[in-house]
Amino acid sequence: MRKGNDVRRRSHFGLIIALVMLLMVAVFLLPLSVVFVGPGSGGVLWKRFAGGTQFQTALGQGFHLIWPWDRIYIYNLQLQQWHDDLYALTSDGLSLSVEVATRYRLSAQNLAYLQDAVGPDYVAKVISPQVGAAVRKLIALYPVESLLGPLRNQVQEVIFNTLTDRSRLNEIGALDADTGSDRSPSEAHPVQDSGASRASRDGHVNTKVNSLNRPLILLQDLLISRIVMPEPVQTAINAKLEEAQRAQEYNYRLAAERDEAERQAIKAEGIRRFDDIVGSSLTKSYLTLRGIEATQALALSPNAKVVVVGGSQGLPLILNTGDNNALGSGATGPGVSATPSVQPAAGVPPKPVMPEANPSTPVPIAPTGTGKP
Repeated sequence: MRKGNDVRRRSHFGLIIALVMLLMVAVFLLPLSVVFVGPGSGGVLWKRFAGGTQFQTALGQGFHLIWPWDRIYIYNLQLQQWHDDLYALTSDGLSLSVEVATRYRLSAQNLAYLQDAVGPDYVAKVISPQVGAAVRKLIALYPVESLLGPLRNQVQEVIFNTLTDRSRLNEIGALDADTGSDRSPSEAHPVQDSGASRASRDGHVNTKVNSLNRPLILLQDLLISRIVMPEPVQTAINAKLEEAQRAQEYNYRLAAERDEAERQAIKAEGIRRFDDIVGSSLTKSYLTLRGIEATQALALSPNAKVVVVGGSQGLPLILNTGDNNALGSGATGPGVSATPSVQPAAGVPPKPVMPEANPSTPVPIAPTGTGKP
């Protein structure tokens, strides 16, 4: 009885040890078997004992369960940007520093071919050398003045079309303008290459993975964001532009002066024609009438005023045009006072003339009485 209990106890202990070991193995292998593909990413399945890379559309987002000895390589399928400063020569031999930027996406349909033919370092192996070569080749066809003007957009378009030309054996294609991508992983049909898989299963190196010239990288656009010239050349171009602006300013000033001279000539012609038309009607009687009207207007004005009339016509001094020799005509000259001499009426004693006030000389004040009571 006791012996049977011992055997039963040993068997239970062994079972517990086996379960613990199995749990430890499961905990160790679980991270290798469960793979999560994040948002905006795609995966490439590689099977250790089943042909290596599986040439199919990229694995979608979410949870994936694989054998612990297999692998899933995750790539970013979102829109990415690459930019670099490149040195190029123009057609006139000038060295430029060109800042180029391009936006691209990885082809989800051909992601397995990218993994097998290029690998994760696709920027250094594909984008940088091919974009740099295309930029240098095409900038060498244009002079520096063209790159600074409206032809820059044309140069960008030519570079983009050269890179995405499918007749060239490269790994770059154009992004579909309608869908924004080559094809969605959920809508694309799996692309299988039996020859590539068979070569991998047979243990041979697959040298024709991209023999169909598939676009592995899809360009959306290419921009030349900045062009930097040598400082002496930049200074010379700025000086040239400044002189051109100064010449335009001088021409504008000359045109303005010509317009002003024409305006003055038109004004003088108008004045001359006015004098010819009105001068014949300005008779002595008409001027006298206008002087009387001006005198009445001055007399009716509510402002404080002193109106001095005199002369043979009884007009204000500044309007008296008949008595040129009279003192009241307002004529002035050497020895002639500008103040009119007004004769007193008969039987009225003349008023004493006050001396002209001088600010620097005190004026004596006459006594108001005789001093007697």
